[in-house]
Amino acid sequence: TPQKDFNLAWCFECHSTLVSMLRSYVPDPLFSVVIPCMKQGPTMEDALRSVFTQKIPNWEVIIVDDQSPDHCGTAAHTWAEQHLDKRQLPRLRVLVSDRVVGEAEARNLGLKEAKGVWVISLSAGVSLGPDLFHHATVEMSRHPTVQLFYSDEASPSGGPAHTIPDLNDATASAVASIGGLPQKATAADGASPLDYAEASELVAAARGPAPGTPLLLRSLWTTSGGYSLVFPWGGEDHDFWLKLLGVGMKHMKLPGRHILRRPPSAAASSKGGPGATATAEAKRSLEERAMLETRHPLLYHPAHILEAHKEVGAMGEETRAQLLKFEEAGSGVGVEAREEHLFTAF
Repeated sequence: TPQKDFNLAWCFECHSTLVSMLRSYVPDPLFSVVIPCMKQGPTMEDALRSVFTQKIPNWEVIIVDDQSPDHCGTAAHTWAEQHLDKRQLPRLRVLVSDRVVGEAEARNLGLKEAKGVWVISLSAGVSLGPDLFHHATVEMSRHPTVQLFYSDEASPSGGPAHTIPDLNDATASAVASIGGLPQKATAADGASPLDYAEASELVAAARGPAPGTPLLLRSLWTTSGGYSLVFPWGGEDHDFWLKLLGVGMKHMKLPGRHILRRPPSAAASSKGGPGATATAEAKRSLEERAMLETRHPLLYHPAHILEAHKEVGAMGEETRAQLLKFEEAGSGVGVEAREEHLFTAF
């Protein structure tokens, strides 16, 4: 009947109006995905596909080609032209650094250009689970004060999963000591005692593991000062996490595993490089751990800080050469400046 036709038309009109209103209130892009690129062409396709197939379409991808010899930024754009429709393709941008700056600074360069409200950076061999943006947006509506989301990680090849502790469940009693040291210790200058249980979240994070691929507000990245450039082997992830907690950010762990990480041997670039031995890898990890502790002295017992400074001062030739390599590439941060920066917090 005419009355039914009128109601049906009115229904469609209301739906169209509602969709238009939602689009006007939801930022586009809502999510910015930054992918630093240095000789990781083989893993780029998985990372890009994981973004393109998200259920929430309000995204952009920024690839930062760090003067990669395989021109992975150009290769990724060519692949996208073959797999994206005309509406999606403009959501992909490729930036090329004017010199080799390293992964940490490549991330910062991409995040500076990001237009999304929320940002996430994908390292080599890392991709998104298919429902990450969907689950995050649901929790955003339920918990509007949350500034950062993270989740457990899975291996796309069926390898062992990586579980990240929920730091909202951390209690002072669970982190009252670090490495068996006393809960309280007097500061070196004789000032009031340091109570390591007072900052339970920070202490728990300091003990690790920390989420390496968080989804966070871009404004939070700005407040934190971005990723630090003083870590030669990729330790900026843990440092960044501690910096975020230090500025008082509110975080939430999403249920499920929404980050997919290939085993290090399968990634195009890994912390130790393709020829790293177990002994060399252990030495590098120890040195970077010491660097991390010197940058966050209030989270560790003073005895740990003293030992960390000794470790940094006696860093191996390989680490020293890596820092010099950054300087030769024109990063503007030499060994002396980096070592001085590491000691300023002490």
